[in-house]
Amino acid sequence: MNDKNVLVLSIDFPPSGGGMSRHCYDTVKALSAAGFKVTVIALEAQKDNFIEGNREFTLLRLKGLTSDSVFERYVSSVWAFTKAGMGYLLRHRVCCIVANTWTVAGVAAWLIKIIIGIPYVVFAHGLDLSNPQGNKKVSFLMRRVLSAAAQVLAISNFTKGLVRAQVPAAKISLMHPCIDPERSQRHPDPERSEGEGSRMPSDSSPPFLLSQESMGAQNDEDRAAAQNDAAQIRRRFPGKKIILTVARLVEHKGQDKVIAALSRVRKEYAEVVYLVVGSGPFEHRLKAMAAQNGLSDIVFFEGEVKEDALVSYYQSCDIFIMASRQIKDTGAVEGFGITFLEAGICSKPVIAGNSGGVPDVVIDGETGILVDADSSPDIAAALIRLLSDPGLAQSLGAGARRRILKEFTLEQHSRRLSGFIAQYGVRASEIGRLKKVNQG
Repeated sequence: MNDKNVLVLSIDFPPSGGGMSRHCYDTVKALSAAGFKVTVIALEAQKDNFIEGNREFTLLRLKGLTSDSVFERYVSSVWAFTKAGMGYLLRHRVCCIVANTWTVAGVAAWLIKIIIGIPYVVFAHGLDLSNPQGNKKVSFLMRRVLSAAAQVLAISNFTKGLVRAQVPAAKISLMHPCIDPERSQRHPDPERSEGEGSRMPSDSSPPFLLSQESMGAQNDEDRAAAQNDAAQIRRRFPGKKIILTVARLVEHKGQDKVIAALSRVRKEYAEVVYLVVGSGPFEHRLKAMAAQNGLSDIVFFEGEVKEDALVSYYQSCDIFIMASRQIKDTGAVEGFGITFLEAGICSKPVIAGNSGGVPDVVIDGETGILVDADSSPDIAAALIRLLSDPGLAQSLGAGARRRILKEFTLEQHSRRLSGFIAQYGVRASEIGRLKKVNQG
């Protein structure tokens, strides 16, 4: 059993939002499903009864260290993870450490390996790799952490290319994110007619991210309430086609280009609304842009939405769009795009920016439409195409769901992770030897 103990170090973990947080949670779920006993060391966060009470893994929070302070107090943050990890490892036998990124958790894993000898694997996402390129000291540290890892798990082919510039190809493996279809509960949208193109096929059973236990939907009454949430969103916009983006309000996510495209879309389809879910430093600029373009009556900023409510937004929309692009000045880029999995498992047609790791998850013409994310006319043309062709919208949504069930399930993620740990982890007898050497 000691060969099956894994320690996960992460600065991104629920209830904090974002794709990296959800990715780490899915990784923990996948390891647990593979039979590993998983312990997670994460930042302090607002209490979440489902996460804190989850019996599939043990969660240890670092008191006083939050997402707001983790990079402001970088050295102390690394030390906090290292100290907590060392303390745990001296009391428990662990075969491998999994770090969600190199930046803090990965540095701590590297230090622990130097001191105790426990190997680690580290995920590489995108922005975590491109951001340090302008700083020689940070780039040097990143290279040391990635090079010392037993394996670097790149979430997309684009990310794999970034990692290849730092470490030998033999150290890199492609490991796409996943979504757990078993968390889905079918909540048909009663507001839609049988003829609407974006209606889910009868054999599909949507989404999405957190289990029904975490959504509080454990009985028929709660499931009905969850179903009605999507209906309530649609009732806010009777007769409208809903375009949705779920992302942080930052430049590279592309909400600005979508707003610019809506002026052209509105000329052909007046009955559209654009729901922007998320928060971030770009919010004031986006609101001003919507007002300046006379679009305040159709662009709605929904703010932060809790994970258990996001499913209703996905279910209520007609088109999901995230026109993310690479910002050369800052290195900001979309490493993969987990929201495309979330929309796709709901059988929703997606429009995606053709940049970064997005082409790994969205196949143009099969599971969605790829656009030049720097071109508002290109984005407008894709929106008009889907709005004018319900059959295409339905086909793309169904294709996305089929591919997700074939290639991006928790079960597949679990098998691959299990293989990596078996290959690169250490056995219980070796753990005991490592401890004796270091204690001596």
